[in-house]
Amino acid sequence: MNDVTTQDTAEVPRAASRGRWRLIVAAVSIVIATAGVAAVFSLVHRDAASAKSVVATLRVPGRPSWITQTPAGLWLVLNSPQDAGFGSSSSLVRINLGTGSVERTVKLPGEPGSAIFTGQLLWVTDAIDGWWGPGALVALDPETGAVVRRVPIPAGGLGQLALGAGSMWLLLERPGTVLRLDPATGHQIGAPIRFGSGTGQSVGIGFGDGAIWTNDSPNGDVVRIDPSRGAVARVHVGGFPVGIAFAAGNVWVANRGDGAVDRVDPRMLRLIGKPIHVGSNPTWIAPLAGSVWVANQDDGTVTRISATTGRKIGSAIRVAAPRSGDAAVQDVAAIDGSLWVTSMTEGSLSRIDPSR
Repeated sequence: MNDVTTQDTAEVPRAASRGRWRLIVAAVSIVIATAGVAAVFSLVHRDAASAKSVVATLRVPGRPSWITQTPAGLWLVLNSPQDAGFGSSSSLVRINLGTGSVERTVKLPGEPGSAIFTGQLLWVTDAIDGWWGPGALVALDPETGAVVRRVPIPAGGLGQLALGAGSMWLLLERPGTVLRLDPATGHQIGAPIRFGSGTGQSVGIGFGDGAIWTNDSPNGDVVRIDPSRGAVARVHVGGFPVGIAFAAGNVWVANRGDGAVDRVDPRMLRLIGKPIHVGSNPTWIAPLAGSVWVANQDDGTVTRISATTGRKIGSAIRVAAPRSGDAAVQDVAAIDGSLWVTSMTEGSLSRIDPSR
């Protein structure tokens, strides 16, 4: 009896132990499975972007940045490879959108940047002595690519170009200054308009509601410039505002610092609603088909926002693989009813159909 009792009392704890162990294993398995499912859903959520509205992608011979349309075709700025020296292999190319072929190539002495078509000439900024040194504004024949004239520009960081109020406007990014120029000659009209504090780089310029719009980016301000008097007014949005577009009567600003888009009332100079959160490092922005389209530089995606409601439309649009710290998506431009997007990391130009 004692032996039996001893045997029974010895087996019961082992059986109970095995039972508890099975429960523990089952519980751990459930936790692991649940974590796995959570991880899968997390990945799905993080990469919920869709490429269905991307109807064409063209590989180009370089790292494309800015896009400009002319009657002769689409001109594309190709930047130097990351491991190359400044201006070592930068150029402009004209692309036939019907065939995708490169029809013209123009090499400039420095590093071409922003480009704009004024109706007769294609103007391009050309940084000669580094990004912050003196450079030039170069006028090209949009058909042949021949250089028509060069206008020296003082040091200050050649930024974007904009058209409005019968003039061409050039942003000098450091210290935030805007130059008013004759679009036919490139000659400066009046005195430079200083708006920045000089503490950092000011980025982005556009025209809308009869005014020039730019950013005192280091201070988180959107700046309105009266073209007739040069008077400066501002609204604080915070973060680091960059790209600017005008749509549905409002100013829209891609804010890198906040990963969002801000909407500004141009008359009252105040924010409308809350920031619209998009992807990582939103940079440039373009209006098209009742929407504003935002390039999420690190994500390799484009976000579409209704210009009427301020709400995001659909999922983010996948253009390139994500690349932190590099321009997976660079410029966005509305051309002939489509959105054209450049990717410096993919070396590509993509077309997005807004109807899809």
